[in-house]
Amino acid sequence: MPASARNPWLKTAAAGMELSWRLAWANWLTMEILSLAYPAGAAALIFSAAAVIRKITLGRGFRLITIIGLHLGGFVLAALVVVHHFHGLGRPWWPLDWLALAATEGRGIFWASAVFEASLTVVLWTAGAAWVGRGLEYETVSRRFDLGLSMLFLLFIVKYFLLVRFEHPVHDPQGLLLALAFICFGLLGLSLARIRGGNVRRTGGRAGGLWTVAGMGAVGLLISGGATAFFLPQLTSAAEAGYQVLKWGGRPLLDLFVAVLRFLYGPRRQAPEPAPAGGGSSTMNTPAMSEGPAWLVRVMEVAAWVLLGLVVLMATAAAALLIYQLIRRLLARTEAQEKAEPWGPDWRKWAARLADGWSRLKKILTPPADAPGLYRWLQRWGRVGGRARRVSETPREYARRLGASFPAAAGDIQAIVSLLERQVYAGQAAPPEQLAAVRHGRRRLAGVKWWPRRLKTRLLD
Repeated sequence: MPASARNPWLKTAAAGMELSWRLAWANWLTMEILSLAYPAGAAALIFSAAAVIRKITLGRGFRLITIIGLHLGGFVLAALVVVHHFHGLGRPWWPLDWLALAATEGRGIFWASAVFEASLTVVLWTAGAAWVGRGLEYETVSRRFDLGLSMLFLLFIVKYFLLVRFEHPVHDPQGLLLALAFICFGLLGLSLARIRGGNVRRTGGRAGGLWTVAGMGAVGLLISGGATAFFLPQLTSAAEAGYQVLKWGGRPLLDLFVAVLRFLYGPRRQAPEPAPAGGGSSTMNTPAMSEGPAWLVRVMEVAAWVLLGLVVLMATAAAALLIYQLIRRLLARTEAQEKAEPWGPDWRKWAARLADGWSRLKKILTPPADAPGLYRWLQRWGRVGGRARRVSETPREYARRLGASFPAAAGDIQAIVSLLERQVYAGQAAPPEQLAAVRHGRRRLAGVKWWPRRLKTRLLD
């Protein structure tokens, strides 16, 4: 299957996968709260409309207000369709007099439920818009499949918890069907994304044709299975309506149809001979079945057995060929790569990152013990408060400017700078009493009472 033919199927599978698990959640929520299922047709229409608008406006140079207006208008129409499904009261969608009637009868409950239904519509609309800008690489598709599977598993856990803990019965007839649709679309998307990325070894020759036919059959099966499971309630309603229409429209032709069937497949009877002139009864008045010659029956039986043998022989040969190609493919060697990526995550790289992050966190949480460390901490303290040190400033000049901004902390700031000058410039060791006093002053500067003042200075001054 060429790449140009695979992309539409891959996009369809990815869209169905994204839509299935979201609709499963929306269905369960609306069944629990509103006792009515979220319409699957409207959900597919909302998802598609958002995707089309995003596709049309993406990279075309439209103004931002135009894009916002298109999305807002489409969302309002979609929300009205969904609200009409739940509160339409059997009236047509247009004109919108049903909306005023529902608002008058429902009052606050109507507006609360309308906001809830609009929020579900927002989720579907944003999912459709985001789907257009998302890539179709194998890693992306597998990540989205993992996300959808996790959300479906979470939904199952929530239902099971409500059933076991509160004995709350779960009324969600479409949940299993939507999970099946997600599995069909997800498996198809993963397979096509893997083939599209070139990760599958291609087979040529006669076996390539067989694998192509099998692949097309699998694609058709998964697409049809997913679509059938997704739209099963709508298909059931359409089938019932079609059956009623067929019964109503075909009633005049029913007698004619039965007569034709009887003429084609019914028994052939000989016409009765006329009665004798004497008025006596004849034994030929009783109708009898006409039978064909015996040799023709034997020939038809032999032909049927020969045809059955040919069918069995062809099926056995096809099964043997498929098994042979499968064993040959499983035992074939894959293409070797010179620089193959290691399987699984690189634990050494993650360990190095964790060690680096832990050292940084430890350095932040551990108070400095010497004068240069205390001065670096003072610079961070002033930078957070909106008074970063200038490149041309000496420590003494920076201390004066910082003390002018925070007069109550000027003494502790000068103590840190004096300790720095004594140890770094004079080369003298600080007495333990002075070092303890400076550390105590640093703890006062780090207190919570300075946070509002530093924030005010950073934002307003």
